[in-house]
Amino acid sequence: MNTEKILHKAIELEALSLDEGMLIYEQVPTNELMLVANECRQKQVPGNQVGWIIDRNVNITNVCISGCQFCNFRYPDLKLHTLGPPEVAFLAKKERKSFRETLEILVKSGMDSLPGAGAEILSDRVRKILSPGKCNTQDWLDVMREAHKMNLVTSATMMFGHIETKAERLEHLIRLREVQSEKPEENYGFVTFVPWPFMDAGTVLQQRFCNVCALAVYGRRDRASAKRHSKHLNCQRLFAFGSC
Repeated sequence: MNTEKILHKAIELEALSLDEGMLIYEQVPTNELMLVANECRQKQVPGNQVGWIIDRNVNITNVCISGCQFCNFRYPDLKLHTLGPPEVAFLAKKERKSFRETLEILVKSGMDSLPGAGAEILSDRVRKILSPGKCNTQDWLDVMREAHKMNLVTSATMMFGHIETKAERLEHLIRLREVQSEKPEENYGFVTFVPWPFMDAGTVLQQRFCNVCALAVYGRRDRASAKRHSKHLNCQRLFAFGSC
């Protein structure tokens, strides 16, 4: 495959395949990705105004069943939080209701939108290691499908730079892209995508990466340096929501 043809395809906002995404990830210089990604952005959102989100996750409780090994949560003084797909899936299972019924009850109780929390990497291989108590990939996506049918405003997220592979990052984007393409035409769907690098300080996962033997089980960490972070963000712009 020719990278120039793939970049042209991206500029035309055509959906890239996994193999095409891997090729530009591995072979196209970051500065070139930035130029092409900006051209894609100009087509989708013309002009020079861009937005940034400073993301903070403030937990509502210290009682948690997820078992996430990337979390350094202890006992914050302020305990406020909004529900995401893992919580919706948990409540639905506990109450023996469908995702749709659970979302409708939450909306009646005052929920206005659904954040893309708990996505991490949408790969069951990764999720079984990182957060075994959270819902699986299919349930996360299906909660979002129901939210989109109800025209709830939603967002999507990705936590990267831990045990995931580049292919799993791209598969994550493909799955989000598929869900976005299924939403009713006039409905909101995902209105924003928030990728964030894994912050390892004080986490169980950090301790496991310090153990050489653990690398055979958990894989080698792909640390998100500034350069890799930039390349990752620009690959996402080219890859994520073309043709949606």
